[in-house]
Amino acid sequence: MPTVNASNLLLLCCLLSCFVKLQAQELLFSRPQKLSGKINEYEILGNTDAGLLVHKWGDRYHAIEAYDTQNMALKWTKEIFLPDKKAKVIAIVPYKNELLLFYTVKQKRITYVYARKVSAELHTLMPEIVADTVQKNFGSYGYSYQVAVSKNKSFICLQRFTNDFNGISSAQCILLNRNLEILGKTNIPITNRLLNKENFLSNDGEVFLLDTQIKRTVGSNNPLYENFKLLRYNFAQGKLSSIVLENGLYLLNDIQFEIDDRNKRIVTAGYYTEKQSGDISGYFYLFIDLVTETVSEQVFQPFSPEIIQRIVRTSVVRSRDQISNLNARQLITRQDGGALLIGELYYSVQQNMPRATFDSFYARQLGTSFYYNDVLLLSINPDGSVYWGNVVQKRQSSDDDGGYYSSYGLMNSRTKLYIIYNEDISSSTNLSSYAFDADGNYTVSSLMRVKDYNLMLAPRYARQISADELVIPAFNERNDFLLVKIDYSKNPRK
Repeated sequence: MPTVNASNLLLLCCLLSCFVKLQAQELLFSRPQKLSGKINEYEILGNTDAGLLVHKWGDRYHAIEAYDTQNMALKWTKEIFLPDKKAKVIAIVPYKNELLLFYTVKQKRITYVYARKVSAELHTLMPEIVADTVQKNFGSYGYSYQVAVSKNKSFICLQRFTNDFNGISSAQCILLNRNLEILGKTNIPITNRLLNKENFLSNDGEVFLLDTQIKRTVGSNNPLYENFKLLRYNFAQGKLSSIVLENGLYLLNDIQFEIDDRNKRIVTAGYYTEKQSGDISGYFYLFIDLVTETVSEQVFQPFSPEIIQRIVRTSVVRSRDQISNLNARQLITRQDGGALLIGELYYSVQQNMPRATFDSFYARQLGTSFYYNDVLLLSINPDGSVYWGNVVQKRQSSDDDGGYYSSYGLMNSRTKLYIIYNEDISSSTNLSSYAFDADGNYTVSSLMRVKDYNLMLAPRYARQISADELVIPAFNERNDFLLVKIDYSKNPRK
């Protein structure tokens, strides 16, 4: 939680439905509210007919809050009542005037997954169902769940990942529609390592998983990926197929996948390295045609000298033609078949840190420092060439906070892409924004001086709630929670 100057706290607490206008964007604040001891996490679910919904929870408590997006006033708070106090919510899926709630209940060694459909105001719309049942055997490594939703919101996939001593060994996939009708179930074996952090579900209800081989280079413990195969399951046909992708020249540092439903293909991009080095040499781009199940493009391209020069200005230089600590964050498909690949320089360091004590034996303790630096944007043409590349230059460092206020938030409007970030991690920072147009031209603006409002904002947990609106969670010096809405529709230069 932030530690900030208290000089203007009274002014902030009076901000219920007022806004300020900076750099032609409007900022709107909700009223700060204390978090009870029952709450230790939250998630901005998104906009619904009932308003902007926020899920807050603790070990034995779950609640939904609804905010009026016109003035950011809190409309209501309602507790979610589950049949067991130890029940755990897997996911809440919002859609217009309804919510789909998935949660687990354990009875001895048996776990039940329930799915419940309620209105956006939490009124029951239909009886809940048992979506999955599993018994944990003695000596097993356990399992975990996640939920994926297709972009058209027509399909939901509940996945149960079974673990063994090597990691995830299989994925049990259960496909449902919004009426909670189970359309099919299948178990997909994982031969090597399941790579994709989120499962992918197409608008046709097809499930995609990425299975890859891992190889580590000398002097680096970071995983690198040598070969991978795309697993594809079609529930309508009951068919499991795989597309093997091999490359003998390079190792892959990081991979991002995106389903291009419009063009019936999977778009893939990320970074690669020479086999003798753990540092990143360039980007790769390919797409898989889902009609022919073939790789239509496969491009490995080294970074341009201009990109290298801009990156190394604010980075630790280990090589003149490679980049260290670059992580692929997001992949956004373009209408013309190209894509925008966004990466960020990130690393963490564990070290002994001094602390205030008179006992010399305990004078130092192990701590972790987090570093979030430049953001690299590459707009890639359909043939794999670079249309434009640019760098958001920033330096962010913090200790023992998981980088909570670091990194960036993304706002994708109809005409601009906004990268929003704290210039540094301190109570006197500025919340700033890079605004990119389709040709890579950009402007930089300061959205607010957080010291004036006694806030620290967390852009990395922001949620876009409309074509022109972004909501960012924030905390004041009393650790009160509030939301800040940025409205870009008021920008006459947009």
